Amino acid sequence: MAVGSQDEVRPMSEWDGKTERRQETMATQQRILSKLDLLDEKMSSVCRFIEGNGKPERGAVVRLDRLEQVSERRQKHVTWLWAAVGGGAMKALYDLLKGK
Repeated sequence: MAVGSQDEVRPMSEWDGKTERRQETMATQQRILSKLDLLDEKMSSVCRFIEGNGKPERGAVVRLDRLEQVSERRQKHVTWLWAAVGGGAMKALYDLLKGK
């Protein structure tokens, strides 16, 4: 309940302010603590996803690293393949021009 809400209107002579402020502060503190608990749970689940929940091979970091390694290897294989195709084409052209 906020101070000065229409639910409980008392004359100013009866309002000391301390009790209401304390109640309001405690309610706010409880809301903040519950939100912090929720954020802690969510952060824990994100950390488990990233780190693999005790099994690093199942974590996102390791999976991403493996994908990067596969991509690098695939790029090297494609480079070697194009080099082989280019070399074969040059050899065929050379043999064609030489008349073998």
